[in-house]
Amino acid sequence: MTDPKTVRDFPQTLDDESESELIGVTERGTPMYYDATGERLVPAVDEGDGLVPDLDGAWDISPSETLQDVVDEIEETIGWDSLVDDEDQN
Repeated sequence: MTDPKTVRDFPQTLDDESESELIGVTERGTPMYYDATGERLVPAVDEGDGLVPDLDGAWDISPSETLQDVVDEIEETIGWDSLVDDEDQN
């Protein structure tokens, strides 16, 4: 089994209309991006010729929520232990 990828393995921004910014990587190695234009967190998938946002898997951020609130909700809803970054890796 290969080690999950970390933030070092992904671009800091996606080449999408919003230039979504990388906020972390799930323990399974899925990169999560913040789309400020759409006010949502979006996982990215590799379509063979680069990463693209998976809008079906996006989590909307309501005006009363912080980015951390949504990260916590995602962790609780789908069972992630946490989003990881390079500081979490040994």
